[in-house]
Amino acid sequence: REAAAAAQAAQERFTHMDHEAAAAVDAAQESFTRMDREAAASADAGQERFTRIDNEAAAAAEAAQERCTRMDLEAVAAADAVQERLNRMDRKAAAAAEAAKERFTRMDREAAAAADAAQERFTRIDNEAAAAAEAAQER
Repeated sequence: REAAAAAQAAQERFTHMDHEAAAAVDAAQESFTRMDREAAASADAGQERFTRIDNEAAAAAEAAQERCTRMDLEAVAAADAVQERLNRMDRKAAAAAEAAKERFTRMDREAAAAADAAQERFTRIDNEAAAAAEAAQER
């Protein structure tokens, strides 16, 4: 009887320990499942954050590229405007030089004509003086 009672007590103790072990395994499994879900949620949050940062970086790069392109176009337009202004100034200078050349040529012709007229006048006066001197001589 004592052996049967001891065996019965051992069986009950084994059954109790088996239930405790099963409960511990279940608790560990639940803990592992919870940790796995938390890790997956953390990974998803990390991926979303990375995607957001990546999108923000791409948008910033695109905006910087657009700004560079706009600045480049503005620089080209400014250079074109300066070139047009230089060309206009060059044309004005060339026109002014041409006008000055024409004025100088006209003044040179006028001076030559005045010199010719003076020479003719001098020659006429000289001839008249010579004729007057000859008339006086004859007188």
